[in-house]
Amino acid sequence: MSVLTGPSLWDIRYNGERIAYELSLAEIAVFYSADNEIQRITDFVDSGVLIGSHSKSMVPGGDCPESATFINQSFSGQSVDEPIELSKAICLFENNNGYPLRRHLSYSTSEGGFYGGMLDSVLTFRSIITIVNYDYVFDFIFHQNGVIETRVMSTGKKV
Repeated sequence: MSVLTGPSLWDIRYNGERIAYELSLAEIAVFYSADNEIQRITDFVDSGVLIGSHSKSMVPGGDCPESATFINQSFSGQSVDEPIELSKAICLFENNNGYPLRRHLSYSTSEGGFYGGMLDSVLTFRSIITIVNYDYVFDFIFHQNGVIETRVMSTGKKV
C-alpha cells in the first residue's frame, strides 16, 4: 500500500511472463454538477491528501468474506517516531464469480455429444479508503486466464 497512491501491486506475472509492472491508482477525482453556482464548479482531486494514509480496517463478513486473508498495513507519519500499523487494511480472497471461463456443449453425434466447461474462480485483492465522507472500495481481480480486472465502488454517507 503506497501512502501516496493507495493500493499498488508490482511485477505481476502470469505463467512466468510479466503482464503488469505496476498496478495502482493515479488519482481520485469527484466532479459535481448542480443548478446552483457553487456546486456547479465544485471539483475535488484527492491525490494531495496522501490517499494511502486514509486506508481503513475492514470488517470480516461485511467488507470481505469471513474466510478472507487479512493483511495489516504499516506506514510512516511525519509526527510519529514509529511506523503506524493498521490492522486488516487489505483482504485477499478467492470466489467463484459464476461466469464460465470456457464452455462448449456439443450435440453432434460425430463428436459423441459432450459438454466441457469450467467456471471462473477469481482471486480478489481489496482495500478500502475513506476520504471525508466518501468510502472507496478498490478491487484488483485476477482471473484464471491471466486477465486482470480493476473495480472501484464509491459509497459513503451524505453530509
